[in-house]
Amino acid sequence: MASYLGMRLGQQVLGLAKGATAFDQLPFQTRPFYTGNPWFLAPSVLYYRWRDRLAR
Repeated sequence: MASYLGMRLGQQVLGLAKGATAFDQLPFQTRPFYTGNPWFLAPSVLYYRWRDRLAR
């Protein structure tokens, strides 16, 4: 399925009509408190660094 959808995505990038799939019209779900800025990334990295240090 991944190779099929990859081929279709490439066709869509090229603007070919045969790149359309059944997934094109599905709405993309958003996540709570996420506005496109990955504010949670830095605290996540610090948390896992802390966990790695505890494991030593």
